[in-house]
Amino acid sequence: MGVGMASAYLGIDIGTSNIKAHAFDAGGYELRSESRECAVSYPSEGRCVASAKAIFDSFLAVTSSVVRALGDDGHKVRAMGFSAHMHSLLCVDRDGEAISDVMLWADTRARSQAEGISRSVDVAAWRDATGCRVQHPMYPLSKLLWIKENDGDLFKGAHKFVTLKEYMLHRLFGEYYCDYTTASSQGYYNIRSQSWDAEALGYMGVAESRLGTVVECCQALGRIKGEYERILGLDGETVVVAGSGDGIMANLGCGVTDNSKVSSSIGTSGAVRTTVREPVGGEAEGTWCYSFTKDSWVVGGAIHNGGLALKWIKREFGPSIEGYLAESGQRRGMGLSKAIDLIAGGVPPGSEGLTVLPHFTGERSPDWNADAKGMMAGLTMGHTFRHIIRATMEGVMYRLRSVFLAMGGCLSGDAEVIANGGYAYSPVWLQMQADIFGRAITVNGVEQASALGAAYLAMHACGDAPG
Repeated sequence: MGVGMASAYLGIDIGTSNIKAHAFDAGGYELRSESRECAVSYPSEGRCVASAKAIFDSFLAVTSSVVRALGDDGHKVRAMGFSAHMHSLLCVDRDGEAISDVMLWADTRARSQAEGISRSVDVAAWRDATGCRVQHPMYPLSKLLWIKENDGDLFKGAHKFVTLKEYMLHRLFGEYYCDYTTASSQGYYNIRSQSWDAEALGYMGVAESRLGTVVECCQALGRIKGEYERILGLDGETVVVAGSGDGIMANLGCGVTDNSKVSSSIGTSGAVRTTVREPVGGEAEGTWCYSFTKDSWVVGGAIHNGGLALKWIKREFGPSIEGYLAESGQRRGMGLSKAIDLIAGGVPPGSEGLTVLPHFTGERSPDWNADAKGMMAGLTMGHTFRHIIRATMEGVMYRLRSVFLAMGGCLSGDAEVIANGGYAYSPVWLQMQADIFGRAITVNGVEQASALGAAYLAMHACGDAPG
């Protein structure tokens, strides 16, 4: 490290909608950040895809920008860790080039394959082994079967089937590294033996050699290829760790290290999670259980439609929102997100009898109904777009509550609920959650909890983690 330069730790957060690079000091205080939007396409019913190369290029851009700014501030990157959304799948050739789009968690085209799983295997036993409700099209288990049945040439020609983070790590290191959590969120990893599940692989007809190498989340991965070291502005001294899934990193960033606490987040989707010391089987049917480390697991559930529901509101009611603000004398140009908060706060709790089920893209926990559709009930001539906005937000929060209730047996007593992410800075969202959950909500002091969790793992790997 250069004389007089202070250490910085990077957390790379690969989200569904954005990729972000956040730099922290050893105390966890944010130093610099940069983000870039990730283009997500919905080319046809049930499909939700993205370009792996475009996302990797965005990673290079945001990370190199932060590294340069840190250097100008007198900081040098000592370590870097990754957080990434889960349940992605893409095919790569022998050179590591993507030969398919990334199928994202919201891609539900594999409905018939998921139904076939429910008819063909003992799904309760598979859930106990893998921690996943394998008969849902969100899981890459079904996605791989869809590729096999609908694009046989791609299935046969693919050298490996990997996640987005594995693809990116291969670009950087030349190896396909898959952390415990990312592996166990695929539907074909055994959370008890900590290995790829032989029965699931046999069912898919996929050899283990066509999957990545499973590593611990804080394992140092070696030195980044020289080409990318130069682009990123790093050197051979930077410690890089595999990291984990975004939700699990948010747990860590919120300090959720046991089942006395629960992290709650709303991003593109939404989730509630806790940490346990033993894998959880069928006693929490509406949830999932993923490996985190060799002796800890994360139990929780995710809903399909969190911020996605607000995207729909912005798309459909943007002009009405702007008009309402102008007519009521409110400041224009405040941004749609703040305007939505303002408008929802002006409607009474319960939206005067209007109920919205925000199933815009099917549903995950706890009902696992990929065919679920959204609906409104109780609509009258007295309701306006303002009621629809609040009722949609309430619908999202009731879905989160249903996940929280499904986790009940895994929690310790009156578990503390810790809100993190952008919604945690909305008084309307927080009050709504407190009312609907029936308990106080603690706000995490760090907005980017997933990135902080990834940076913390990097600190831990080089012996700098506090505590």
